[in-house]
This record gives sequence, structure tokens and C-alpha cells, in this order.
Amino acid sequence: MTTKQDDKKTNGEHHGHGLSTFKAITYRKRVIEKITMDADGLVFMHIYTFDQDRRVEIKARFQNPFIMSNIIRFIWFGLRQDFLGETEEEQLQNLKYMWALAGAATFCSLDKQSEIKVQVDRFGGMACNRKFLAILSAMDDLTDDELEELRRFLRYVLLVGPTQAPSS
Repeated sequence: MTTKQDDKKTNGEHHGHGLSTFKAITYRKRVIEKITMDADGLVFMHIYTFDQDRRVEIKARFQNPFIMSNIIRFIWFGLRQDFLGETEEEQLQNLKYMWALAGAATFCSLDKQSEIKVQVDRFGGMACNRKFLAILSAMDDLTDDELEELRRFLRYVLLVGPTQAPSS
């Protein structure tokens, strides 16, 4: 006589293996593909949603809260404000470069996540460099309105960031 537990073992569903795991991996790979290849190939850097037909809708370009969180953590929580420079113009320009770097790192991490067996690899290589340059190019190619919106957002980050620094 077999039990339900025995049936799960023979179907490969014991300990997280089987159809549900396969579906989760397939879903993860599809989402990663959409946010790294659809639209401008930089969806993961934007605030976005999916419509009912699974198309990407970009709500705000280069304002993803995950990227913002990483930048704030690196600069202010890590007490590295000196990277930003003195003037607001220097700070905005350097923040833009850091944003592109954080985006390239995120892309490379997502790229690794799309593999069936997730591997942690060192950051580097030409793919990450090309993505960094593509992000900078896309930022430079924003319309005047989009560029002004991005500058407002980066100014907001410059205001909020210092509040995240650890108190001494």
C-alpha cells in the first residue's frame, strides 16, 4: 500500500522537486526575459507593470525602487558620500553613473537568475560593461521631459539619501 507521501516521491515532488518547481523556474525565466529584453531592454531599471496581455507598461523611466535602494545603501548607509562630488551638477552626474553601474550589476544578476541552476558569479565581463554603456546611452537619449523627470527624481534621491546614513 502506498501513501500520498510515497506518490509524491515517485512523481519527483518531494523536497521541492517536480512540476511546481519546474513551473516556478519557467515563470522566473519568463519574467527575467521580459524585464531584460522587452521594450528598451532596461525594463528592470524602470517602474513598470504588465498589462492583461502580458505587455510591459513603463510608468517611470530609471526610477526602480530596487536600484534606488541599492544606490542609497552604497552611498549613504555605506558612508561613501565623497563619491558624489561637491556641486549639485557633479552629484547628479556621478549619481547617474552610479545608477548605470547598479543597473548593470542588477542586469548581470538577473541574467544569472535565468539559468536553471542559479550560480553566483563575480561581477564583470564584457556583457556587464556593454549593459553599463547601453544604460548610459539610454539615459542620454531621454526626451527633454523624461530627462527633467529623471533629474527631479535624482534630486529627490540626493535629499532622501542622507537620512539613511547611520547615526554616529
